[in-house]
Amino acid sequence: MARTITVVKIIFKGSVRIMSKECIIHFKHVRNGVSKDLRGLIFVKEGETPTIAQFIDCFARMGYKVALEDEQRLIFKPVNPSEQYLLDIEALDFGEKKESPDAILRMLAEQLLPPKKYL
Repeated sequence: MARTITVVKIIFKGSVRIMSKECIIHFKHVRNGVSKDLRGLIFVKEGETPTIAQFIDCFARMGYKVALEDEQRLIFKPVNPSEQYLLDIEALDFGEKKESPDAILRMLAEQLLPPKKYL
């Protein structure tokens, strides 16, 4: 049975109260054609979505030093060219509803784009 845990973190700055909410990043680690499903955690302000910098910081805390490869598909590659893997963000989970790229739209876009060789 899947279980969803919602964490609300309240930060006080002077007299202003800023509410942060957890965002679970569901991503694939792809190396040599083999992929693993992994997750990361980011805290975002209420009503906002994570930035590219927050994704990169989250991956860095997990030991992946990466840069953005494809902004449309949210694919990251290692900064060190000797490392051969990709991180592909599949979905963001804010605890209420699941936000993921439309599978049909993604498939159509991949058909229209020239093939890209990965590792």
